[in-house]
Amino acid sequence: MNPIMKCCGYYCSCIIIVSFFFYAILIYLIQSHNLWVIRDFHHDADDKVESIVIAMIVNAVCLVGCIGCLAHGRAQEKREAEEEDRRQEEKFSELKHSQ
Repeated sequence: MNPIMKCCGYYCSCIIIVSFFFYAILIYLIQSHNLWVIRDFHHDADDKVESIVIAMIVNAVCLVGCIGCLAHGRAQEKREAEEEDRRQEEKFSELKHSQ
């Protein structure tokens, strides 16, 4: 797997995990009627919480996709490394038999 792709997968997964904490704190502030958060939308606080929960669900789907991509990439790297080792062993055994 390309190192940039692997770094991107880890980076995206970490950002999504951080966003869960951000959304949870935001929901807590809305539910506790924090004046700094709900000063402009007193009447539709429940709609805002519902929207945030939907965003959290979408982020969860993205997190599963990122983790799946990383797992697939790691498995592919392992297969490629095993195949390379097998080729090297075959090459070594051919050289050994030719002597």
